[in-house]
Amino acid sequence: MVRKTLHFEETASILITGQIWLWLLLVLPAYFLRPILLRRVIRDAEGNRLPPGPNICYAFLRKYAERALHAWAAQYGSLFSIWMGSQLFIVVSDPHVARDLLVLNGSIFSTRKRYFMKNQVILNGRAITASEYGNKWRQHRRLAGIALNPKAMEQYASFMDYEAHIFIKSLYDEGVKGDKPVNPAHYAGRFALNNMLFMSFGIRTVSASDPLVATALDLAMEFMDLTGPWSNCVDFFEFLQYLPTQKRTRGRILHDSLINVYGGMISDFKDKLRSGKDVPDCLVKTLLDNEETEHLDWEDLCMLSAVFTLGGVHSTSGIIQWFLALIPSHRDVLARAHKELDDVIGRSRWPNFEDESSLPYIRAIIKEASTSFNGT
Repeated sequence: MVRKTLHFEETASILITGQIWLWLLLVLPAYFLRPILLRRVIRDAEGNRLPPGPNICYAFLRKYAERALHAWAAQYGSLFSIWMGSQLFIVVSDPHVARDLLVLNGSIFSTRKRYFMKNQVILNGRAITASEYGNKWRQHRRLAGIALNPKAMEQYASFMDYEAHIFIKSLYDEGVKGDKPVNPAHYAGRFALNNMLFMSFGIRTVSASDPLVATALDLAMEFMDLTGPWSNCVDFFEFLQYLPTQKRTRGRILHDSLINVYGGMISDFKDKLRSGKDVPDCLVKTLLDNEETEHLDWEDLCMLSAVFTLGGVHSTSGIIQWFLALIPSHRDVLARAHKELDDVIGRSRWPNFEDESSLPYIRAIIKEASTSFNGT
């Protein structure tokens, strides 16, 4: 009797496994070949079909994605479409078409996808970088523009100059005047963090060992790790959004941490205002001044103040670290840049923002580093 029961259970298990494999063999090909049908069915109100493109749904592009895009542009033309997971992409590879769509008609065609981890879980639809184009996005963009307009940025120039001096001196001292190797990551992070903190909260960290440096950098790194392109299959296969995962749990923890850390800093800023202390003009001051008239809730305040630090710190410090890592192996570039500094600036003073237009080679290096190694 026991043997019969075991035999029955084994047979049932084999049948269930076989049914699962059969289901996968039927469903997966249909899923990845569905563009064949969708291209015939999908039409707009005027009867126009989708731009041409591959009849296969891709999970991801191969290693050198630009080669695939270039080949498809040659095959299908300057405007083509491609499915990746559950997302449909329209690829524009002609500058004239791009200008017509995104510049001349930007108000019609511009929007932003609601990324699951970044938009819905971590930032909860707040902040400029996470909101879809609409009333909320326009409101947040307008408020940020008040605090970070070109005139205000000119006032921050002297502070940025000071932080650059502190950054260089920190590397010089840590490396014992060039005698010891030094890891610039922490110092580059603090340099970027202080600039963003001053623009957002009107404060700065007083030393590299300040606990806020480690806290802010950890939050920024966790944010970039959770929202990176390879960590977000849920954005390409949306059915995964309904499954409980460790990454979703981490995203919710990060959301709460951002509220706690930056909310605490906003509360401290409010206390300074109530006590009559002099506080500099900054993003948070602008937000608090407009809190009632713009009907901003607590999460709006926290996420708007946090998002500039999250994005600005990681991208800026990353570019600096890539530059420091690569410049020793490009001695000719280093020598030419050094000569330009000597010819234009000399050895009697530091370069400043007014010198930018007179240093075309230095500007070209910065643009190249920003274009090639910007991780955001």
